[in-house]
Amino acid sequence: MELDELDYRLAKALQEDGRLTTRQIASLIKVSEPTVRSRLKKLRELGVLNIKASLDLRKIDCTAAFLTLKLKASNIQEVLKNLSSFPEVDAAYQTFGEYDLVILATAKDVKGIQRLSEKLAGLDGVEVLRVSMLLDALVERRGFSVRVGVGVKVNCFNCRKEIKSEEMIEHEGRFFCSQVCLNKYKTERET
Repeated sequence: MELDELDYRLAKALQEDGRLTTRQIASLIKVSEPTVRSRLKKLRELGVLNIKASLDLRKIDCTAAFLTLKLKASNIQEVLKNLSSFPEVDAAYQTFGEYDLVILATAKDVKGIQRLSEKLAGLDGVEVLRVSMLLDALVERRGFSVRVGVGVKVNCFNCRKEIKSEEMIEHEGRFFCSQVCLNKYKTERET
């Protein structure tokens, strides 16, 4: 599914503050409240938008690690089914490349991560398991970031041409493909 410009603006507003009311979102993105409500409903029903609380791991007493696993091809599905039984697993991503699985895990301390590692290593089908302890979160967007060109299609407000992310100019909640289109829009508004 590809999001349109309105979905993008709505998701971007919520990504910055998931507690915004429909009235606040409508005011920010300059559309009516009923439009925001119906769009939010649609995105939730499609499973595209989920709003969840998240804790800042730097401010609570816990240890986090990334675990990368190489799996035997014949056992991949069995290992994937077992992941949800481990409460320490906060996120798991099936990957293509050197490793088949990347897991973000949290535990009370390093020993908790070690115990999880041992349990995972004991699963039938795990060939290699590597642990990288998390020292600091330098960039953390909580979920996939909302960006033009990554599942989001935006057209220029002036010429209606589809905008590629590297050329996008945002002005007052509207998107333009070039400075020329933005200037033309500003000029037309003044007259």
